[in-house]
This record gives sequence, C-alpha cells and structure tokens, in this order.
Amino acid sequence: MGVTQQARRSAGVAAGVATILMAAACGSGGGAATGGDRPATSAGPVTVEWWGWAPGYDKVAEAWNASHPGIQVKYTQIEPGAKGGYQKMLGG
Repeated sequence: MGVTQQARRSAGVAAGVATILMAAACGSGGGAATGGDRPATSAGPVTVEWWGWAPGYDKVAEAWNASHPGIQVKYTQIEPGAKGGYQKMLGG
C-alpha cells in the first residue's frame, strides 16, 4: 500500500508552512532596537497569516496551532487562481 494523495498533500502543506515560519523567524534580526544581543520579548504568540485554497489546509493550520502555542497560523480560505485568489494576492 502506498501513501494516499491526501497524506502526501498534507505533508507537502505542512512542509510549506514550516518553511514559511522558519523564514519569518530568521527575518527578525536583533539589532539595536532589542539592545544588541538580547532577543526581543513578546506579550503573546506570534501570528502568521496564511492564505490557501486546497482542501485540508485548514486542518494543517489547526494541527500546527495545537502543537506550537508560541507561533500561531491564521488561515484564510481563498478562491483558487482567477476565481479570486490572484486578486487577493495582488491587493485587489
């Protein structure tokens, strides 16, 4: 028995979310605003917005949020491509 298409899709989505979150974490440099080497502190969890249209993305975001209380994903379902997704991505 092979891996189902849904399982592969979910694994791909999870990998994509992890990559986005790691990139976001790497982009928050220390600098003078945080006092040199000390990291900035936060009053609550970091929230990352994520838009998608494929089935199951909402479940991936829920699973991420349940296992990562300090980094939360706010998932928004959008229409694919020309049905509305492109306009949302382009700010329209």
